[in-house]
Amino acid sequence: TGFSNGAHMTFDLLRERPCRFAAFAPVGALAETLSGAMIPRPVLYLFGREEPREYTQAWQQSVIALAKLNGAAGEKREWSPGLTEFVPGPGGRVTVYGLYNAGHVWPIRGNEWIAGFFQRFSLQDGCEAAR
Repeated sequence: TGFSNGAHMTFDLLRERPCRFAAFAPVGALAETLSGAMIPRPVLYLFGREEPREYTQAWQQSVIALAKLNGAAGEKREWSPGLTEFVPGPGGRVTVYGLYNAGHVWPIRGNEWIAGFFQRFSLQDGCEAAR
């Protein structure tokens, strides 16, 4: 996981080293460096609701890019209050996303959400073909 610039690095790792990590949780950044990512991996993506409005469209595009990478089937459901899960299709991976009630700061429930998310995955899940 990473926040702000650390989240940019998290996106870079998702693109360049997806099978080195069981799951990813970028917080407070946009997925500008995600193009070229090829291997679906579980992602929890959080962004502050009070970030500048100029980032709204880019945040939505980031959510769509992650859902596409992870083979979202189109169905969504609540993962936790305030967080939404794209249900993955065959061979896909889960994408959870949400806006938290703050600006460019770490979310109050961030540690709780991320720990709960990471506990669901192991390093071996989904990277057999890439090795």
